[in-house]
Amino acid sequence: MKNGCIRYLAFLSDDPGALADFYTRHFALDELGRSNQGDVSLSDGFYNLTFFKRRGELMELHNDTGLHHVGLQVPNMD
Repeated sequence: MKNGCIRYLAFLSDDPGALADFYTRHFALDELGRSNQGDVSLSDGFYNLTFFKRRGELMELHNDTGLHHVGLQVPNMD
């Protein structure tokens, strides 16, 4: 890999479980786990998706539902 590539997407949701159920059913993603707070992580073996339960404890400046942040895989941190 010469440059970085997107490998992770995170979303804020009011109902992460319902979103995760939709993605596992219609896109054949595998569930990686669920947190006690209601967050759900999925993967297709290459990309990972996490649906965070929207809540005040996250201390986010922007608490809108939808795409929250992306993660990149890079060949070297330097």
